[in-house]
This record gives sequence, C-alpha cells and structure tokens, in this order.
Amino acid sequence: MCETPQLPARADARLNRQRIIEAAHALFIEHGTAVEMRQVAERAGVGIGTIYRNFPAKADLVAAVATRIVESTEAALDAVFASDDPVEVVSAYISILLENFAHTAPLAMELMATSSFEEIKARVIGWMLEPRLEAAIERGIARGVFRPGLDPAVTRLFVASAADPLIALATAADPLIALATAGTIPLERLRAGLVDLVLRALGAPSKGA
Repeated sequence: MCETPQLPARADARLNRQRIIEAAHALFIEHGTAVEMRQVAERAGVGIGTIYRNFPAKADLVAAVATRIVESTEAALDAVFASDDPVEVVSAYISILLENFAHTAPLAMELMATSSFEEIKARVIGWMLEPRLEAAIERGIARGVFRPGLDPAVTRLFVASAADPLIALATAADPLIALATAGTIPLERLRAGLVDLVLRALGAPSKGA
C-alpha cells in the first residue's frame, strides 16, 4: 500500500509562509511594526492560525522579514560586484544599501529584541567592510577613473557611510515609517543625490557627462 505523497502539502506550507512574509513586509513598510497579526493574515489570504503556526510571536515574523531583506540585498550586491566598472559598482552599492535600509528602518527597534539581531547586524557590518568594494575603488584609481592618491580603505568607508542606516531614520518624517513612503526626501532623490556627491568626491565623471 502506497502512502500519499507529502510534497504537495509541504509545498503549500512553504507558499503560505512566503505569502505571510511578503504581506508582513508590505504592511511594515506602510504602517510600521504596529500592525496586528490579523492584518497580516488578511493581506496574505491565510487564516490567523496559519500565521501563528509559522510565527508564534510578532518578533519571529519581524526577524523573518528582516532576514528576507538581507538575503535579497546580498544577492543584489553579489551581482553588482561581478561588474568590472568601478563607477557602476560604487553607484549601485550605495543605491542597494539605501534601498535596504529604507525597508529595514521600520523594523529596527523590534528587531533588536529578536535572537536574529546579532547575526543580521554582523551581516550588515560586513557590507560596510566589503573587500570587493575596496577592490573596485583600487581599479578605479589604477584606471584613472578615480582621483590618484586616494586611500582605498578610507575611501571604502567613505562610500559606505553614504548609505549609513541612520540616514533612513534621520530623514523620515516618522522614524517608525520607512523613508520610501514617509520620508521628507523621496528615496530616489536621496539616492541620486548621494551617488552624485560621492562620485564627484572621488573624481569620477558624472554619468551622461
């Protein structure tokens, strides 16, 4: 007698979990982490019991959303660092981190209370110390794209500081709401302005110039 395959049920459970995380991510961006689990269930199209089976506490859901954002950011950074163009690397690096921090700003306070906080913090710090960014800066100096005499290590920290997580909080109208939706400076304007300033400081020509 053959047993009924369990894969479809497991696949359905994985899909429900993904829907919950996506719904929570959208609601956190729109309203901060004060949203109720019932609202997440409604947005995800699942029952409240399904929410609590996957995430016994809201802190667990916050950590899952933050982890998803971090993994997406790391994948984007890997793609950027595959480029041989130093200007493209610096520009995209700043843009990607600003996007990340605009999405994680609403989660910051609640995330600190989760068991995932230290791991996520270590991964973010790793982005700021990224050796592939320093290698791109060295290429830019060697090719005459960036100013000669720049200290690559110091320049790496300067570039990273342009995407400091505190920017998202400091420029938000409400520090619990993401810059992307409630900021006094729209994210696209902030991103373009910071990239332009950094490239000017490094001596790189502006795109389209």
